[in-house]
Amino acid sequence: MYIITQLEKFVGAYGARFIMALLILVVGIFIVKILKKVKNTILFKLHIDETLKSFLNSTLNALLYFVLGIIVLTVAGVPSSYFAGLIIGFGTALGFALRDEFKTVSNGIIILLTKPFRVGDAICVNNTYGTVREIKLFQTTLRTFDNLEIHLSNGSMLSNGITILNSDEPRRQDITIGVSYDDDVTKVKKLLDNIIKNNEFVLKDPAPMIALNELADSSVNFLIRVWTERPNFLAAKFKILEDAKVIFDKEGISIPYPQQDVHVFEKRSYIKF
Repeated sequence: MYIITQLEKFVGAYGARFIMALLILVVGIFIVKILKKVKNTILFKLHIDETLKSFLNSTLNALLYFVLGIIVLTVAGVPSSYFAGLIIGFGTALGFALRDEFKTVSNGIIILLTKPFRVGDAICVNNTYGTVREIKLFQTTLRTFDNLEIHLSNGSMLSNGITILNSDEPRRQDITIGVSYDDDVTKVKKLLDNIIKNNEFVLKDPAPMIALNELADSSVNFLIRVWTERPNFLAAKFKILEDAKVIFDKEGISIPYPQQDVHVFEKRSYIKF
């Protein structure tokens, strides 16, 4: 009898709240569906990136259901102070656990909003070269020039810096060529000048430059600074190096390479009488 009495008191005290909470849940789900349609219409009209649009869509959906859940539980009689403590505790734990992920997401949003590069751009990130295939919140996908697919974290991309390679402006490159200390530097400089003048990939304006750049440990290093159109960047370098080797061999110019001299000393033993 005692159990039945307590159950009747419980139903009398909280039954109305449960019924009201249930009604609010049903009506709330209907309202959330309407709000989602309105939200989708607004997002569709906004001219923003598809990845950012998808992120906002999923975030707003979760927020709508979260608010509905708080309202239903509050009407059911759960004190609001419980929610505050739960949200603070959960948010603190989640923040510590996912701090790196949050940073990555924020960097992804920065990339999507500022658009430092776009899909199809050729870029260099931390000595990784490739064409941008896809930009997401957490990572960016590159297709390297040797046809490999690489996924880079958006956080590492912003922290390491991004170099855009698909500019139509001419590009400069510096090439170092070393010769022996026994060679005539004036003759070497004239030979290099002829090599540059006969290279069809090197631009005349801006003018190329050849200078003795360094007196190294085992070589005299010349710096060749040339400008080329972007598609001819590597072709110019390859031809300069090839022509230099062929002409230097023909003219008796030495290109030093690492070598070691080994001295062997014979140890003699003496017998004392």
